[in-house]
Amino acid sequence: MIHKSILLLSLSIFSNIANACLNGDITIDTQFATARIGHCEQINDKHIQLTLLPENTPINNSPWFGFKISAKEQKQVKISIKADGGKMRYSPKVFKDNTWHLIPFEKHDKDISFSLNVSSEPLWISAQESLNSLAYHHWAKAHAQKSFLNHDIIGWSIEHRPIFKLESRAKSNQWLILVGRQHPPEVTGALAMLTFVDHVFSDTAIAKTFRKRFNILVVPNINPDGVYHGYWRHNVAGKDLNRDWKTAMQPEVASVVKYLDGLVENGGEIKYAVDFHSTYKDIFYTIPEDYLSHNHTLTNDWLDKLEKTLPEFEVRRKAGQNPNRGVFKQFIADKYKVHAVTYEMGDNTDRALIDKAAIEAAETLMSTLLSKQKQ
Repeated sequence: MIHKSILLLSLSIFSNIANACLNGDITIDTQFATARIGHCEQINDKHIQLTLLPENTPINNSPWFGFKISAKEQKQVKISIKADGGKMRYSPKVFKDNTWHLIPFEKHDKDISFSLNVSSEPLWISAQESLNSLAYHHWAKAHAQKSFLNHDIIGWSIEHRPIFKLESRAKSNQWLILVGRQHPPEVTGALAMLTFVDHVFSDTAIAKTFRKRFNILVVPNINPDGVYHGYWRHNVAGKDLNRDWKTAMQPEVASVVKYLDGLVENGGEIKYAVDFHSTYKDIFYTIPEDYLSHNHTLTNDWLDKLEKTLPEFEVRRKAGQNPNRGVFKQFIADKYKVHAVTYEMGDNTDRALIDKAAIEAAETLMSTLLSKQKQ
């Protein structure tokens, strides 16, 4: 899969964030995209206390952290992390040997602590795998080498980072819409999306057939500013993008809405949409069957197939609707009168299972949409 190699590139882009902590011979460095802490206190020469601060409040409890740690001389250092106004959610990870590894840690009421052997060679520590805009760029660029794909910018974030698309066009007016990364820390959902899209754009027989009969729009990184800054939830205006779809006041959301409007104005027909996220467990948030009359069983037909083809993956589902909340799946249902789903991966779901489930989810969604098209 294409996305495996681009994860290694995520650590090579730097930001203008100042060093967060430089006391004695221990350095905590946040000069890279996706880095974030808040306050840093050196308790002694072998113990660092970090306090995580959100971009603004009130906010969802998703305390993100990312930093590098080094020391002038090799030593074991204890790191304690707490979240201001919240509880720790993510299990700490360290980047070693070109991959991310879980760090054994102790969890207390509202904080976590762990120890590391630290030297002059910096260790990269993060709440989840670091997946920044550079990684998305390389992933999209690799896909864009395929003759059937178009890679282009459809809008800009508040801080003028590109909102880009990957697009495959068919001799058809029917569209599948795939979006992601509205909430920066939700990396497991992002990983699922990369694998899902890799499969839809693959050379398998069903993928080739699907691309002949459906157009596909992919917008994988709707909140690039939030990703860059290591935000817990919002964009730089302090807004939750997945509460903005009813009004489209934020430029990131407005860019996507404008592009979708253009597709429909030119004769396009949106048939289905998937929005990728993360939460505490794997779950699919759906629109109730009786909310729409057209293809009302489509989502459950898809998820039934997924359940049968991958019995080791628990297909949890929860139907709900709230027209005033501004959520993407509700926007799709209300504006285009078709079903959509919020595809949520658990924070701690095994990464191999995330990939396996995403492949089967893509396969079964394509087969379900193709079968519905024949009806």
